[in-house]
Amino acid sequence: MQNKRSVAILCGGQSSRMGQDKAGLWWRGESFLTRLEEELASVGTLYLSMGADRTYKGTQGIAVVDRHAHCGPLGGLHAVLERCETEQLFVVTVDQPRTDRVLAEEILSFLVDPVDAVVPVDVKGRMHPLCAAYRKSILPLVEKQIENGQYRVRDLLDRLRVCYVPVGKLTDGATKLDNINTPEDYRRLLNSQVETVCERVDPVSCLREEIPVFSVVAYSGSGKTTFLEKLIAELKRRGFRLAVIKHDAHDFEMDQPGKDSFRFTQAGADTVILASERKSVRMDHYRVNVEEWVDRIRGVDLILTEGYKHGAYRKILLFREAAGKPPAFDWKTERPFCIVSDREEWPDAGCPVFGLDDVNEIARLLENSIRREGSEEG
Repeated sequence: MQNKRSVAILCGGQSSRMGQDKAGLWWRGESFLTRLEEELASVGTLYLSMGADRTYKGTQGIAVVDRHAHCGPLGGLHAVLERCETEQLFVVTVDQPRTDRVLAEEILSFLVDPVDAVVPVDVKGRMHPLCAAYRKSILPLVEKQIENGQYRVRDLLDRLRVCYVPVGKLTDGATKLDNINTPEDYRRLLNSQVETVCERVDPVSCLREEIPVFSVVAYSGSGKTTFLEKLIAELKRRGFRLAVIKHDAHDFEMDQPGKDSFRFTQAGADTVILASERKSVRMDHYRVNVEEWVDRIRGVDLILTEGYKHGAYRKILLFREAAGKPPAFDWKTERPFCIVSDREEWPDAGCPVFGLDDVNEIARLLENSIRREGSEEG
């Protein structure tokens, strides 16, 4: 059956609510994109719908760039239907990492004559046309709709013979069809991972998933590094073992021309590790998301990050009015863990507010929070 079917993973979204390309988000030890590719490669020929400005290293899929730009998911569907050589096409967006081979096979099983498309629908009547199955024969209808400037996939369904499948007929359908659109969605996904792992393994071996992570967030020039220096020193005085991850918006370079590590990199090594008796450093020559780094860290009580305002971790909002820049994110919508600022008034902050020099109190708040969470888990 595989040579009669194709799979399209749609990666062309702007990810405006998430703040970063969702294809590279990390879950259960691999990126969303890698996970979907591994799950769906056995279903059929794999295609990757993406914008012209994107590339993904090590992908298994055949890259397909939209011929009709700025048409949203309909443009991606059109591009893959035009490119694929099979009659049946299973479509999924890259922000649905729970989608697996079982779900794809179940949806495709309903694509029988004279059905043009199979679309799951939940108990509230919400349709999922971007985790669905389509026939290649609908391509002329898609082209016509794009020519008419109609870019909604749901408008396309009105022109097709659609089999609407209740999610209750699909194995874990309600869960697998979830989209991860926002940092809050992503945080819930990561939390569900911890719960699932803890159910399967001894709690002691699961503790590495429970290391608290806090992100110090502010615009450049607000004093993040200076604040973190003081906070790290105070937490160390209190006996904490710490890891710090710094986000660098620039393409920093550690390798020095002429050094062995530089020569290994130039020769093509993807990862180079320098190790001595006192310290070691690992250089990965590809993009590594903060979630992957967090997952690698062992033997500490607390992880602090400098930056990552769009990440899923609890945030310490640092705001220095004298810097002349606004808060780094909407603190009323996404409540921070605490606010550190030279501005005294924060009406309805909904969280503790500290001055720039209140490092002892901030460290105490972190310590109490971590201890409280530890006692609740125990």
